[in-house]
Amino acid sequence: MHYDTLETERIQYEDLKRRILEADPDIDTPTLADTLEGASNLHAILAATTRSIIDDQVTAAALKLRLADLQGRLSRLCQRVERKRDLILSTMEHCDIRQIREPDFAVSLKTAAGGLQVTDEAALPEWFWVPQPPKIDRARLLAALKAGEHVTGAALGNPLVQLQIRTK
Repeated sequence: MHYDTLETERIQYEDLKRRILEADPDIDTPTLADTLEGASNLHAILAATTRSIIDDQVTAAALKLRLADLQGRLSRLCQRVERKRDLILSTMEHCDIRQIREPDFAVSLKTAAGGLQVTDEAALPEWFWVPQPPKIDRARLLAALKAGEHVTGAALGNPLVQLQIRTK
């Protein structure tokens, strides 16, 4: 469904509505709605676009499941790589093999510098600490406003009109 088609039909619908109201300012709301629905394609285009949304949601849900499956597979592969690396490392260390050269790869043991280990945070000098700016607890602030509390500097926004699509 092209957005241009929907926009064009909306403009035609509004023009037709304006012309009907100019011709008959006293027309009742149900009659106007029935006349507009019968004389334009807007309802059909909106219905087709809604069906397209439902189709896209189903496809997105299927893709999410597939991605979750693939993420699980990726995680298992990464774990398998780490287990194999650990196995090779421990075997080479245990057997005192420092290096293996093959036509397509070389593997060797090397000693790396030890990583940082903080044993007592309280004993660290203050210049090693990075000050953090305060951060708004948005969930708590929203809950307070919804509970009717007055909070200077914050307010609930106006309600938004949202599209709700239910499927049977």
